[in-house]
Amino acid sequence: MPVSLRSALPALAAALLFGASTPFAKVLIGNMQPLLLAGLLYVRAS
Repeated sequence: MPVSLRSALPALAAALLFGASTPFAKVLIGNMQPLLLAGLLYVRAS
């Protein structure tokens, strides 16, 4: 496998998981204010 592809696959997977985290969190948490949810996701990421 070429080095560029080997480096790109984890980056693409991380981007996919990052993009999917908000919709999945919204489903799991339920009826929460968007600003509060964004704050929780931000704190979790740091």
